[in-house]
Amino acid sequence: MLPNNSFLNRKLEELHKKELQTYLLLSDSLKDPYICGPPTCISSEKFKYLTDVKYEYEYKVKVETYFAGSSNNRSTLDVSAQATVQFIKPCEGLLQLSNVKLKDQDENYPVERAEKFVQAVSTHDLRFAFHDGIISEICPDEIEEDWVLNYKRAILSLFQNSMKRFDIDFKGIEQDIHGTCDVSYTVRGQENTSLILVKTRDLSLCTDRYKYMSILQTVRYDFQSKFQTWPVLKSESKCRIAVDHHIYKSVNCRERHLFEPFSGKNSGAMTTVIQDLVLIDEYNRTGSETMYTENKAWAMITKRSNILHHHAPNIRSDTGELKSARDVLKLLCMVKPNSDDEVRTVDENMDSGSTVGLWGRLVRSARKLHHPALAQLLARAPTICDSASKHILDALPYIASAGSVELIKNMIIKKEVDSDTRHEWLMSMAMIPRPKIEMLKSMLELLQTQRNDQVISFTVSSMVHSYCKHSRKACKKDTFNRKNVNEATILRDIET
Repeated sequence: MLPNNSFLNRKLEELHKKELQTYLLLSDSLKDPYICGPPTCISSEKFKYLTDVKYEYEYKVKVETYFAGSSNNRSTLDVSAQATVQFIKPCEGLLQLSNVKLKDQDENYPVERAEKFVQAVSTHDLRFAFHDGIISEICPDEIEEDWVLNYKRAILSLFQNSMKRFDIDFKGIEQDIHGTCDVSYTVRGQENTSLILVKTRDLSLCTDRYKYMSILQTVRYDFQSKFQTWPVLKSESKCRIAVDHHIYKSVNCRERHLFEPFSGKNSGAMTTVIQDLVLIDEYNRTGSETMYTENKAWAMITKRSNILHHHAPNIRSDTGELKSARDVLKLLCMVKPNSDDEVRTVDENMDSGSTVGLWGRLVRSARKLHHPALAQLLARAPTICDSASKHILDALPYIASAGSVELIKNMIIKKEVDSDTRHEWLMSMAMIPRPKIEMLKSMLELLQTQRNDQVISFTVSSMVHSYCKHSRKACKKDTFNRKNVNEATILRDIET
């Protein structure tokens, strides 16, 4: 345990308890804690949604994956919901989902999983900024899960419209669930009382569609020209929009994702996504509904995000991930050197990169384990095979999780590893791009036990620097937020 009078420890505890994200948000003087989106609201020119009216839409999405041109085997998933949109302020909307239904092609699809999905997406309302068609920010409930928000982001993306006017063709850049994309709007004419628009995008050229699951620190690169890296998927999107009396009457979007390698013009592994949003009713709010929306409008905002798809790993329980890690270890144990000192892979048909792939799978599965489960995996490794423990020890510095840092700290304190392994671990942890607060607490505890160790001091300094680099406002008043954080600085803070 760190001393109670430690200045640095107190600061870390404060940040942990105050929930850093909320603290950073509300401390921003440009953000009004009661307004979602920009603080100023300019009257709408295109859209004429009214604040005292509820708009009920029927939303349907169908996802289908198949091998075009070669097989009739298809995998389909259908989801439908009633999406109610109302505007609690002239530039703020509220999305509510009800009557959610999920239908899977597989008749044996677990009913409880479908019920969990229905409950998750319909429990919380989603508040969003709406400035004449531009949805720049969403303000979800603090406990709303990322995968639920991604589903709602997809619905709100259908409302995203950056046109200057409905009656003039427009080309520009638009941000939605797909990323930041070049978009083209074409006016196709009238149909009864509705104005018909066609919206097209080449999703292959969109940016902000990246993710990472590696210890290596990477920086995305936005090419200045229209040429991006060669895409594995050829993705296109086309929407037909009907506008009636300055509101959306219907939106029909079709996406097509073709796996480029080994594909012909229209054949190969393909996924299509069809989204339909149709206005079914609009009516004035009742007194109780008005009171409900007014309470929502003046509720303090504790979480903000954008409409981009949020990439987050699917975290399973320790039990499930522990089993996955053990299964990968068993496969690695099957890789043994032959008499010619060459590595033989698990499958004779697999190339030499397969062993590297298994090791990467071990790192990814172990990254999701908490410290007790990771320690248990290491303790039971000898029962799997003689080399299992070595595989885990080699992977530890690359797992780069709070659990792995805690395990490394304990093993170093107990002197359970040799000096070379110890040095390799510490230098690897110094390169963790985004250390978490729990990692810093573990390393500061290690520093307390070995204050004169320069390698440990360097590692802690580097991790604190990286933490403050990505959380500048949280570290603004901390004395360790300096360009050159050395051992003496940290020790002085701890002893204060």
